[in-house]
Amino acid sequence: MLAMPMPQNNHLGCFHNWVLHRQVCEYYQPRGPANPSGLIFPEHVGMEWDRLINSIIWRGTDFSFLHKFDPTMRHPDFDMDIEQQVDLSIEKRLAGIQALRQIYDDLVPRWKGVAWTAEAELEVYDMRMLG
Repeated sequence: MLAMPMPQNNHLGCFHNWVLHRQVCEYYQPRGPANPSGLIFPEHVGMEWDRLINSIIWRGTDFSFLHKFDPTMRHPDFDMDIEQQVDLSIEKRLAGIQALRQIYDDLVPRWKGVAWTAEAELEVYDMRMLG
């Protein structure tokens, strides 16, 4: 179990609405002229699945109780985890990501998000370099 904030601050009210009426709350319906507070879905703005670019957006916080829940969760230690583990024979960004991936299971959620973000950014960079 990982704590994570819901994308809408009204999620409990929408859950209650679902339990009572079996209807999805307007905040989770597609946005449109009749529903300006809805969500934007790619198929409603002309985006195709194959043209989407991978990205990670961290919307959370590392709650202080997570460490008590799982004491092995931690932040990376640069000297021990990164500097000592970096493969200098490959590109620096890729080497740093690989070092984070070696300790991924031990990381607090925020640092797992950092690893995913770094991988996504490198993938986008490589895609742009290829044309």
